[in-house]
Amino acid sequence: MDRDPAVVEPDTTGGLLGLSGYQWLVVAAGWAGWGFDVFDALLFTFVAPNCVPVLLRLPLGSPEARQATLFWTGAITSILLIGWAAGGVLFGWVADRIGRKRALFVTIAIYAAGTALCAGTGTYRFWMQPPGGTFSVMQDYSTANTFTWDTTGKALGTYTFQVDAKNQGSAAALDTYARTDFRPSRCVTPTLSPRLAAPQLPGTAITFTSTVTC
Repeated sequence: MDRDPAVVEPDTTGGLLGLSGYQWLVVAAGWAGWGFDVFDALLFTFVAPNCVPVLLRLPLGSPEARQATLFWTGAITSILLIGWAAGGVLFGWVADRIGRKRALFVTIAIYAAGTALCAGTGTYRFWMQPPGGTFSVMQDYSTANTFTWDTTGKALGTYTFQVDAKNQGSAAALDTYARTDFRPSRCVTPTLSPRLAAPQLPGTAITFTSTVTC
């Protein structure tokens, strides 16, 4: 079959190890693509010792944190490998029907969309200042927007709480914050209510009743 003179074919003349420059370019592109893909998968194992305890609100370095890190690292890595295998089969089938270039663009779009969604995720860090003391971090940055404070054995007085908020992945110390005060007491705020509702005529005796829990 005669070749179309309008089609320019890549140079396939022999070079290093019998491969042409174009073939080496293909090898380098494939190696880089696979390398970055594997790096993305392995990155979690490097950050897991910090991110897993933070997300589960466990003290860093504690036995519970180490146990949770081992479990969730294994579980998430297993899910990742299953996803890789399923994705290869699924998008191999898709590529046979719509073409490999279009299938590649679809997978890139899905990956980019998932990455972009992380940009809208808020993270929170909680501080507490005891009466006469200084602020200290009670719960470091995580996606958990709740913090539970155990008041057992705490001194009476006014405690100040602060939450810092920033976008996930931001290098800034914080984007914004809010503060509120809380005061433990031996008794909760009492209630006070009159026996008769206002208004009343002058000379009417009004009995007030109070209740309190201590």
